[in-house]
Formats: sequence, structure tokens, C-alpha cells
Amino acid sequence: MEQKYVLECTYGIVICLSIALLVSSDASMNETKTCCTDRFGLNYTLPMFFECQKKGHLNGSMVQTIPKLIPNSLGGGGCPRRESKLGVPPGRRVCRFPDCDINPCENGWCEETMTGYRCHCPIGFQGKQCHELDTNPPATTQGIFVTCLKDITVTVELGTPNKSIEFTPPSAVNREGTVVLVSQNYISGDDFPVGSTLVEYIFADESGNQASLCTFNVNVNTVDTTPPVVQSCPSNQTFSVLKTTTPITWTPPTASDASGIAFIVANYEPGVNVSVNSPISVIYTVTDNSGLVNTNCSFNITLVSVETEWECTSSKCYRFDTRWLMWHHAHNICPTLGPITTAAGDRTPSLLFADTEEASRLALILKHGNDLRDSWINCNEMETKGLFMCDVDGNGAVQINSTSWSSGHPTGYGNEKCVALSYHYKWRDLPCHYARSSVCQIVL
Repeated sequence: MEQKYVLECTYGIVICLSIALLVSSDASMNETKTCCTDRFGLNYTLPMFFECQKKGHLNGSMVQTIPKLIPNSLGGGGCPRRESKLGVPPGRRVCRFPDCDINPCENGWCEETMTGYRCHCPIGFQGKQCHELDTNPPATTQGIFVTCLKDITVTVELGTPNKSIEFTPPSAVNREGTVVLVSQNYISGDDFPVGSTLVEYIFADESGNQASLCTFNVNVNTVDTTPPVVQSCPSNQTFSVLKTTTPITWTPPTASDASGIAFIVANYEPGVNVSVNSPISVIYTVTDNSGLVNTNCSFNITLVSVETEWECTSSKCYRFDTRWLMWHHAHNICPTLGPITTAAGDRTPSLLFADTEEASRLALILKHGNDLRDSWINCNEMETKGLFMCDVDGNGAVQINSTSWSSGHPTGYGNEKCVALSYHYKWRDLPCHYARSSVCQIVL
């Protein structure tokens, strides 16, 4: 049995896949490497058997773990394992939080390594955390002339997390020989986060004598120039009302902004009383936490009175139609008259439903009360033969056990499927294509 380890790129991370191959030759170990770069910006590549995931940190946030190697101990007199052909020493491979996240370097800057971290100390400091004063710092030479940069300050719109910044890199010349760049923690074109970032360049001559440290700050400041954005602003609205003054409601708009919303103020609030022939213009003023204002959300509310077309009691309003119509036509016309805004809210008219008692009272208040004796009501036998269903308030038909039927009705004839009022305001079933008067109702 031969073990062959193949490195492949998966989700931008180098992963080792162990593949068992049956061969007849003696066992050996082969390694091949593909050209993979990880997505963590590390200066090393550590093949892993699994993908490193984000994990919950003690600070409550989700932090991306990175590949790390825990070297094998050589204790116990055992033979040390040789390094792989990839240059990775033997050890246990794990995913853990970046070591530099805890800011271990008191001075200088931190770099992740395969087994831990490395602090890059500025001149005058030494030790693992650059925490010790260096009493014997590297020799410096006055022969190196460094052209450093002044601090760079840029401004980005509030909500932008970072910005790519181009700059002319620091440079150095030596009158006596060659100058090399020893280290740098940022280069031109890198993304710099909001805030202040220290950039460090170190130059030296061929003998290792360092020039004076070149440092400058890159300051990324934020500014809010974008007013808040308003969502779901109502459009102009016209309401048909029964009374000349009616309370009108609407759903207020919402708003968002990178700096947050300080307050939303309107000159009229939902529920305001509006009068016929006196439209109002509602204006919303939205202010964000930066003091920027948006007043683009406005709409008009207009009331149209239909009071003269309806006769009202405490529980219902009625509208008589003098035209003689077939039942289906009368039934479909009523909803087109609405919605009607009442003190109880918006209502959609429906075909009249009335028993004998209500129809008798209604005949007294309608101008054409006598015509109720031939008026359709909202009952029919459409679905099940022998079962008359009535829609009391326009919200759906139910079975009604009524004593309002005229003598001999319902007749049970096959084509008499609709109901109308008759003499003494009793119910009778008629063919639906007959023409009768109709009344629309609003249930308050």
C-alpha cells in the first residue's frame, strides 16, 4: 500500500488529501505541490487536512482561525523525524486564533509565523516582545540618507471600513555602497483601516548597519456627507368619507443612515382629523446623528364627501340604486363604490343583507323605500342545491336559518337561485337573471 499526499486549492486554502493507492512496488512517500496561496495573507504555507473556520472569541465576536504547527517534542531518546520536502517540520497541525491578535509586541510590529509569531523591533528595543531596551543596538551609519514621508491623511465616507492608499515608498542612498530595504510593514496600495496606522521602513548597508528608522502615520478619517435615506414614503391619498371631518391614518415611513437616525418628525401624525375641501400636506423631516436632514418625503391627503349619497343609522349606511339590475351585476357594483373611510376605519360596500325587520325600518328612511319590495339581497343558492348562503357584511357567505321567507319560499325550483325582498319585505327566491332594484350597504 502506497500513501500519496496531494496538495490542492480548496476555497483558497491549501488542504492535504490522503489518497490510498494499491501498487505492487515497495512502499514509498511521494509529495507533489500545486501553486496555492492561502486567503489569510500569511508569509508561510502549511498544508492542512481540513479548512480553518471562524470561531467564537472571548470578546464575543467571530474570528477567523489560521493554520499553525505545534512542533513534535524530541524527548524520550526517539529519533527525530525528518522535514517533509515542503520544508514543514514534524508536528501537530491545528487551527487557532492568530497570535498577533493579542498585540504581543510592546514595540514594533507583529508577524504571524508557522509556529507562533515574531516581533520586529525598532532600533533601541529587543526581546521576544520588543519589551527590552537594547543596550547594544545595531550600528547605524550616517552615510545612508533616507527620504521618508510625512504623515498621510485621507478622508472617506462614513461607513467605509478601509481605503487603499497609494504613496511614493520611502527610499535611501548610500555614498559608500549599496542600500537594502530590511523590512516594511506596509506597501503602497495596501488597504488601511479607519483610524491611525504607523508605517515603518528600515534600511541598512551591506554590512548590516541600519539607517535611522523611517516612520510615518497614515490617518484615515471619516466624514458624513450623505443625508439619511427614507423608505416607504406614502404617496398622495384621496379618501371618500361619509362625514365632513374624519380621522385619517397611514403607515409612517422608515429611514436609515450610516451614522444612525437621530429623529423623524412630521407636521401631522396618523389619526389627524381632516376636513372635506381642506386637504393637508404631510411632510416628514428625518435627521441623522451627523445633523444631516432629509425632507424629501411628503404627500397630500384629500377628502371627498359621499355623505349625500348614503343614508346612515348607528350601525349601517345605505345607498339605493334606482337602476334595475340582474343579481350578479348588482352584487359586483357595490364594492366598486369604496373603500369608504369611516370613523371606524375603511369599509368596502357590499350588496344589502337585511331580514324583514331591518328592511321594514330601512323603507322608512330611504327616499325610494317603496322599491325595497323588489330589491336584491346578498343571498344565493349557487354552491349547493337547497342550501341558501348569505353574506352579511361582505366578508364571506354563511348559512342563515331565517324566518324571513315568504310563504311557499324557497320554492325549490332549479333556476331560482337568488334572493330578493318581496311584499311585506319577506324573502323569495327568483331566477338570478331577473332585473330588480338594489341597495349597497356599509357596516359600521
